Amino acid sequence: KFCEKSLELADKLGLDEQAADNLVNIGIVMEEGEDYQGAMELFQQALARAVTDEQRQNISHYIFQRA
Repeated sequence: KFCEKSLELADKLGLDEQAADNLVNIGIVMEEGEDYQGAMELFQQALARAVTDEQRQNISHYIFQRA
């Protein structure tokens, strides 16, 4: 719930870097619940919203590690 609320706030404030981080965190939780497709979709959304090269690299790790 915390990450979802944080994502909503980041969206309202236009904070893409924080939104991307929250999408990754929610994706990790989904993955732990064995919803791999849902997690991958969130990782891809996070990558699209990433702001820095470092953030894109970290998110790409989640995508390629699980592909």
